[in-house]
Amino acid sequence: MVEMRYFELAPPEQRIRLDQREAEAPHTTWPMSDEELAEWAANINIPTPGELEGTEPIDDPPAGFATWDEWRRHRWPPSVS
Repeated sequence: MVEMRYFELAPPEQRIRLDQREAEAPHTTWPMSDEELAEWAANINIPTPGELEGTEPIDDPPAGFATWDEWRRHRWPPSVS
C-alpha cells in the first residue's frame, strides 16, 4: 500500500526548507543551487486529484512484469518490501 502526500511550496519556502535541512541534518541531503531547484521543479509532475484520491487508474507495469507487485519485488530489496 502506498500513501501519497503532495505539498505545494513556493520556491522561497523550498529554499528555506532546503537550507534548514542542510544546516540541521547535512547527512540527509546535498547542496542545491536555486538553478538546480528550478530544474527539479520543472521536472515534477504534479499529482492529479485522482492520483491523490487513489481513484485514477494507473498504467500497466513495465514489460516483463505481470503486476506492479512483481516489479516492486524485483526492483527493491526485501528490506523495503
